[in-house]
Amino acid sequence: MKSGDASQDNHPQGAPAHIANLWSTYDFAKAGMQGFKVGAGLNYLGKTFSDITDVNSAPSYVIGNATFSYDKSMWGFHLNVDNFTNRRYFLAANAAGAYVGNSAAVYGQVTFNLGSHR
Repeated sequence: MKSGDASQDNHPQGAPAHIANLWSTYDFAKAGMQGFKVGAGLNYLGKTFSDITDVNSAPSYVIGNATFSYDKSMWGFHLNVDNFTNRRYFLAANAAGAYVGNSAAVYGQVTFNLGSHR
């Protein structure tokens, strides 16, 4: 017989049953120049619930990310693409709905290392 506790045998709030990340990078040379790197990855988050009664939920999702970089001893260039398929996904559910995840975004960075000499 089930007790009067509405949360018995339900999922914990905001904790998905499954999380997975798969990422790979590849270093290579182009035209004799070392220091290039490309990479891509997938992030999976299972269904999450807004509270311990399992009433409201955010569905599971998979998003893809990618990176490209070139590094030398004194400087580097990095380009990252988050959610490259521009999938609409929800980070967490709440009583009023859910928080929408970030849409596709591109980030760039240039670094200088003035103390390094090779």
